[in-house]
Amino acid sequence: TDLIDVCAVIQHKGNYLLAKRRPEERWAGLWDFPRLTVSESTGTRTSKTPPAESLTVWSGELADHLRAEFGLVVELSGPVTRLRHSITRYRVQLIGFAGDVSADGVAVGRNSKTSSAKRSRRESTWASLSELEQFPLTVTARKIARRLPF
Repeated sequence: TDLIDVCAVIQHKGNYLLAKRRPEERWAGLWDFPRLTVSESTGTRTSKTPPAESLTVWSGELADHLRAEFGLVVELSGPVTRLRHSITRYRVQLIGFAGDVSADGVAVGRNSKTSSAKRSRRESTWASLSELEQFPLTVTARKIARRLPF
């Protein structure tokens, strides 16, 4: 089964937003960049390069997810990273989008410098690049962290 996941690499004042995986999710208890499965198919393999229209739709779905789960209103840019991995019967393509948080709690793109995020609806934290190494991250989150900053 092919899956396409999208994740948000949100930065604020040199810190990155991490979300703790819930008990009912894959990788329960580990920390990850906020992510969402946007496509699942059991037919032919997913394209290496999704069409631009799909990226726009998925970016919007991810922004909706960030609003619902973290209380952040976001405008994402990207994609800034892509990873492929397998887990059990799944072939996963992970596409990462970037965003920053503005002074009014609204994430707005990669060039904003200020903000405070609204209260989270799931366990989350902000971590600097050096602090990321101290968290039990998912394998894909660790790979993304090693590529930072974008």
